[in-house]
Amino acid sequence: MTELYRSARSVSAQRVGVAVVGCGEIAKAHLSALRRLETARLRATVDVDAERAKRAAEASGAEVYYAGVEDALGDPAVDACILCLPHHLHKPVALQAARAGKHVLVEKPMALSLDEALEMVAAAEEHGVRLMVGHVLRFRAHNRKVYELLRSGAIGEPLSFVRRRYLYSRSLERAPWAADPARSGGRLLYDLGPHEYDLLLWLAGSRAKRVFALGRVNNPAWQSPDEILSVIELDGGSIASVTLSLNSHTGVWDQFVFGTEGSIFADNRTIVLNGQEVAPGAGAGNGILSEDAEFIAAILEGREPEASGRNVLRTMALLDAVRASMTSGQEVQVVQVGD
Repeated sequence: MTELYRSARSVSAQRVGVAVVGCGEIAKAHLSALRRLETARLRATVDVDAERAKRAAEASGAEVYYAGVEDALGDPAVDACILCLPHHLHKPVALQAARAGKHVLVEKPMALSLDEALEMVAAAEEHGVRLMVGHVLRFRAHNRKVYELLRSGAIGEPLSFVRRRYLYSRSLERAPWAADPARSGGRLLYDLGPHEYDLLLWLAGSRAKRVFALGRVNNPAWQSPDEILSVIELDGGSIASVTLSLNSHTGVWDQFVFGTEGSIFADNRTIVLNGQEVAPGAGAGNGILSEDAEFIAAILEGREPEASGRNVLRTMALLDAVRASMTSGQEVQVVQVGD
């Protein structure tokens, strides 16, 4: 990747000018985080609804607002973009930004398919910009502690992983496009799924080898499965299950790991190692603030970020395979890609 990172030509040694593209709910978290980062300069908010872009700029302290992404990409004070857009717009806008020489942090899912994600990685490398995906679960304190425990051998060799994400969702009001699989990829698989499958692979330090998945429709409004059960073989020989639901009045969001010398349980509040509760520890990740800080640091330091586009290709390959298995009812081999 010779001359991959040529961004020093435009980035200040201290501060990176950022445009937040798309001013919906998730953008609010990024705008709040950017205000807290001394190395970031919140240059612009961008939305096709000019009034919404203006309100976001006024609330966040952004210097300017734009109603068109082309205006933001033509702004020399913009060094990087954070894309908070409907899923089907991730690839085309990321390609626009890369071709304009802007670094890109794109919210999950990276794209709607592995092929789209490969295009995004190729464009970032061709134009010498950083590409990162907003897999915020990698930056949350409890997950980083589990990662640390696994790497330290706290339970020996991990043999089995279980991830569960259950919630109750019936409303289309906040994001009506999510009910259109052509734009969302499927409400459950490409909204909740990217988080869960990515965290599984990150914790395991592995790629998926093969998967068998079943999907069922409970609420026809989504036009795609809102119940998913998947069984995965990882390339190191361990196994995993991931189950997802939009129909549970009792919310569940947790992780089990069983190893040769112990076990770990973790949810958003608790980590239990071999029956004893442990603390996540000071300095562990803090969600979107840590995610955005990593993006800015990678730009300034000229290095690949955590959850780089190339690294997340393995997640996209698994999502493709889960979708193919649900469609065919057969086991599917997972394409081997990603760092």
